[in-house]
Amino acid sequence: MRHALLLLLLAVLCSAGEAVSAPAPVYEEVAIENGTIRVAVSTLRGSIRRVELLDTKPIVLPRHARDGALPDGPLPVLRAFMASGNHNWIWSDNGGLTATPWKVLSKAADRVSLGFTGENGLDWTMTYQLAPKSLEIGVQLAVRNQGTATLPLELHVFPVVGVHGDYALSEVGYQAVFSHAGGATGSITNHGMPAIAGVGNAVADIPLGVGGTTDFIGVKSRFFAAWWKPIAPLEASAPPKPATEQPQGLDGMAQAAPVAAAAPAADWQAFGRGFMGLDQVPQSLLRIAYAKAELAPGASWQRGWAISAASMTKQHLELVPESEKVIEFTDGFYRFFKILAKALTWVLDLLAVVVQHYGVAVILLTILIKAALYRTTFKQQESMLKMQKVAPELKYLQEQYKNNKQMMAQKQMELFKKHGVNPLGGCLPIFIQLPIFIALFQAFSHNADLRGTSFLWISDLTLPDQLIGIPLSFLGGWVLSLNPLPIIYIGVSAWMSFSMTPPANADPQQEMMYKMMRWMPVLFGVIFYNMPSGLVLYFTIQAVISTLEIKYIKKKLGMG
Repeated sequence: MRHALLLLLLAVLCSAGEAVSAPAPVYEEVAIENGTIRVAVSTLRGSIRRVELLDTKPIVLPRHARDGALPDGPLPVLRAFMASGNHNWIWSDNGGLTATPWKVLSKAADRVSLGFTGENGLDWTMTYQLAPKSLEIGVQLAVRNQGTATLPLELHVFPVVGVHGDYALSEVGYQAVFSHAGGATGSITNHGMPAIAGVGNAVADIPLGVGGTTDFIGVKSRFFAAWWKPIAPLEASAPPKPATEQPQGLDGMAQAAPVAAAAPAADWQAFGRGFMGLDQVPQSLLRIAYAKAELAPGASWQRGWAISAASMTKQHLELVPESEKVIEFTDGFYRFFKILAKALTWVLDLLAVVVQHYGVAVILLTILIKAALYRTTFKQQESMLKMQKVAPELKYLQEQYKNNKQMMAQKQMELFKKHGVNPLGGCLPIFIQLPIFIALFQAFSHNADLRGTSFLWISDLTLPDQLIGIPLSFLGGWVLSLNPLPIIYIGVSAWMSFSMTPPANADPQQEMMYKMMRWMPVLFGVIFYNMPSGLVLYFTIQAVISTLEIKYIKKKLGMG
């Protein structure tokens, strides 16, 4: 009897040990592709593990930023940006979904179908289909009630959970969620970077739109975007009932209660949320909340949607439907200056084709713009130098007629006319160059075709030319770096400004102006320090040309 009890206790302990040490589910990845993108579909709830752009590679980052760099090969623009960050993740607290791997029902080169049957009798089927030469992933989800009782279904889909950004430290300002409404003639709205839960905000979700009025929603980084839109389901289903409960979503995150639908026909609502991704990189995700439905025995619920992932290169934008090309202009300033920015980009691309190098093309573009503005900038510099030359006479007039303002103004105009000085001559070039400056900044900041191009020591013309960088963890990861190009710009511009010495007997106001002008290059150098190196290269070459131009004008005026 004693031996029997010992054997029974041993059996219980062994069975308990087996229950505790039960192996975790193993999920399979099934890849489909169409020559443009490759999609790795996981048997974990039929979700997407990875989307690769087959014609795009990761860029070479500065040495100090290469930790965790992606391996060479196709760029996974969608991948795990959080520990359990699968895309097209479905969640329902009453759908019978478990950790059990789904089964692969069918598989072709560009199509895969997966299925799962829950303990409550709901049968799930997720199908992915790729069209030839497309960046769009067609998704069809069907849920059928195989049981004998009516079952509720309240589904949430997380179609995009983060998107690739090349270098988060310099590109975090470009990250945003967006929505589009109004059809082919509608407009895109940039909702910015959603607040991250736990960082000074209790409510993290932001509403992006509702079915019936919103065309598509997405997540954008600097050069990449991923977006979701509804498409026709394989079968029609009865209109679902409105949602009333507050669900738990991805990774158990509490979701905000959905707002009321704007139209009776709208059966989904879209939300954006921020989260701190792997490597402490801020990211955004999308959530689609479908309205609650009741499935009678034998009834089914079907929905269709498409997920697209693309870079903002011309090659990829050509593959995007016309109404969706506006994703390129989520930046409002870029959209406002797009005509001039696109014109400058077109000229830069044309020059790059001729000289076979973008760095040389930037230099040639600088020379062309400088030549186009030669007359106005020449007049500006000539007017400034002439003002410097007549400053002693001007000061004499101001002292002589200080009690007669009208006569002083008259004599000043006579003096200016005699020496050919236009006191407003320096203003017009500034008004002309300001929109060009903004358009150039937008062009260099958003030209995805420039991404990854190198020049001399510069590894990428779209990034700051950081030779050496020391990340400062106590400043939130801010990098103390050595950027040669802005330093060269400061040196050239400072030398030019210091050569503009105030004239003898200049009044205190004029002397103060000259002193301020001497420090302007330093200020601009600080502003340019972490801007795209292509833009800083443009201004550095422009500073060199301006220095030579001033020397020429001085010689012409007999001033040096």
